[in-house]
Amino acid sequence: MLPKLFFAILLVSLFAVACDDGKVKKLNDEINQIHDVAMKDHAEMLRVGRSLKDFMISAMMTPEQNAAYIKAIESIDRTDLDMTNWMTQYSVPEGKPKAEIVLYLESQKKGIAQNHQDILAATAGGKKLLGQ
Repeated sequence: MLPKLFFAILLVSLFAVACDDGKVKKLNDEINQIHDVAMKDHAEMLRVGRSLKDFMISAMMTPEQNAAYIKAIESIDRTDLDMTNWMTQYSVPEGKPKAEIVLYLESQKKGIAQNHQDILAATAGGKKLLGQ
């Protein structure tokens, strides 16, 4: 009886680890997919930021108009920094319990998804000012 019980516990444990490994891979793949799309949108955001700066150099604006452009550029710069910081610190932890790795990856997925939304919002704000 004891060998059967031991075998059953071992089988359940191995299945749980395999499921956790699958979840880790799935989350990592999802994070990479979000990041890849975000980077394409990030490049567009930076182009819009350059256009805003170029426009400000040549345009005659009131202080109120100028403030709106500065605010849009600051939003782009802040979002760019957020992306850089996320990329610098993101790394799938090794040698930690699978549950801890899964929690970390879930938080990182939320972080990169939020950064992507911020990129889209900053781009839209800049394009609106440029009349695009």
